[in-house]
Amino acid sequence: MIPQSKKYTYEEFLNITKDVERVEFIDGDIYYMAAPSPEHQAISFNIERKLGDYFEEKECWVYHAPLDVVLEDTKTGDKKNVQPDIMIICDKSKFTKANYSGVPNVIIEITSPSNAGHDNLTKLNLYQKFEIPEYWIVSPKNKTVSVYFYDKEVSAFIEPTIFAKDDVVKSSIFEDLEIGLMDIFK
Repeated sequence: MIPQSKKYTYEEFLNITKDVERVEFIDGDIYYMAAPSPEHQAISFNIERKLGDYFEEKECWVYHAPLDVVLEDTKTGDKKNVQPDIMIICDKSKFTKANYSGVPNVIIEITSPSNAGHDNLTKLNLYQKFEIPEYWIVSPKNKTVSVYFYDKEVSAFIEPTIFAKDDVVKSSIFEDLEIGLMDIFK
């Protein structure tokens, strides 16, 4: 996942990538993404299955990549385009025919050797800027899940809770949402 050397406008990004399925646009950079590995897909499925069970009777829905999420800075009109691996969305009114133009309630990214820095730095900072309520970073290599919670009082993510080994991942915004790491990494 390598950004191009030229900075692009959002309109240029849309034109250049109109026939590309796995691509993101952050701060003028276009990021072309590789197809996920079988391990990544298995972890994603395990998480989605557990989330699907939890949200089955609730007013939120679970979505997965490739689904474009457009984040727009209301002050500048600057737009970003990301494709989180998994997201929980409780406000369906922000769907368009092409994407979701709003802030998901939870974003989950599963790292790979080629994108770990992108998820842990670039996206962490982006999601903090747009006040994503909860951001999970799943590391298949370390078999950990780091959960960041956005604290409106300090206008930032607070120090993450890191779950490992036999831990049970707990959401800070959805009461009783819990997923065992054994279920994620099996």
